[in-house]
Parts: sequence; structure tokens; C-alpha cells
Amino acid sequence: MNIKALVIDDDKELQNLLHQYFTTYGIDTVEHLTGLNVPEKISEVDPDIIILDYMLPGKEGLEILKDLRKTENKIPVIMLTARGDEMDRILGLELGADDYIPKPFNPREIVARIKAVLRRNSFEETKDDNSDTILVDGVKLENSTYRIVKEDKFEELSLTEFKIIKVLMSRPGIIFSRDELMNYARGRDATAFDRSIDMHISKLRHKLVSIGDDKDRIKTSWGSGYMFKKKLL
Repeated sequence: MNIKALVIDDDKELQNLLHQYFTTYGIDTVEHLTGLNVPEKISEVDPDIIILDYMLPGKEGLEILKDLRKTENKIPVIMLTARGDEMDRILGLELGADDYIPKPFNPREIVARIKAVLRRNSFEETKDDNSDTILVDGVKLENSTYRIVKEDKFEELSLTEFKIIKVLMSRPGIIFSRDELMNYARGRDATAFDRSIDMHISKLRHKLVSIGDDKDRIKTSWGSGYMFKKKLL
């Protein structure tokens, strides 16, 4: 099923560019060229994600975002802006934006951001599952004790290790980037490109070996990130 994106931007040329590029990647676009009547447009379109420009005629993007989050609408929002002010980015994230991209940008980047945001939101919807364990091919993660277990052996995990491996085990076979893992583990304000993720992955691999599993259970996808292998080869 295609992703449906509502693009709210008054730049007609940009709208056309995104429409052409998104179509190639299975993203259907609906355009809206003004900051007015946005709630009505959202109700009409029922989008999976909203691409929202900062500067719009009629009403600014941040005000639209603020009103949207006041209604507890959880549709993911990626903000676009030609303004490079760091405070604008921080304010957008504080008001509930899921990501923030400065103009000009590579269309390929925004496609990657859309997919990352949707995947992150999908995980957020299931991360509070009340089930006590996650089990993948004999490796069990205990949510209540922060332990990784296999048969009669176990290792205790730090909070960050637990959050990282919970993400990976919740979606075995799916590659998560370093930035995604750090966002899950430390929140949206985690430092971009924080290389400490590699240290945590190394510790998790040692703990998997300690309980009788294989360190290669967590696989590195060079240039992309990490995944938890569903079956050992």
C-alpha cells in the first residue's frame, strides 16, 4: 500500500518536484498551497504523513503544527524551512514536529526521512505493549527485569542497551540507522551521529555470546545501521 503525504507548501515548483520524485518511491502526494483551511484538508485527505513548510500565506507552519498537536492529532509531521536558525528547529521539535529539514534539500533525503519517521511511529505505537517478553529464535528479552535470556543463562542490560535491543528485536530483519537507535534510546534530542551507539552494540554482542548466542546475531549493515537477525545462518 502506498504512503499518502499531504504537502503543505506554497512553492508550486517544489510541489511538482516532490510529486514527481515521490511517485517513484510509492508515495502519493496531495498538495495544499496555503496555511488556511488545513484541518479541513487533513480531514479530507487522511494522510499518513504531513510535509509542512515553515513560511506559508495565511498562517505560519509552526502555528498550524501547534494547533494540530493541541487536538492530540498524532499524524507525523516533517517541517520544511528556508530559515537556518537553530532555535526554529528546536521550537518545531518542542511543538511536536517529528523531523525538520532545511531548504534546499535533496529529494532523496526527504524520502528517507519520511520512511524513517513512519517506521519510528509504527514502533512507538507498539513499544508500550504490556507483554513481559520479546522472543526471537530462542533469545528472550524480559521487559520487567531488563535481562536478555537464552535457556538457563542471562545477562542484565543497562537502560540504554535494553532500549536499543528492544527496538532491534521488535523488528527482526529490519535495518535501523544509528540515528534512529539513538533517538529510541535517548529521545528526540539525541546528538546527531552519536557514535556511542557502536559501543552499546559491541556490549550487547558480548552479552549475547555470554548467554550462548552468536555475536553476529546483531548484524552491521555498512553505511546503513544494524539489524537483529531472525535466523542464524
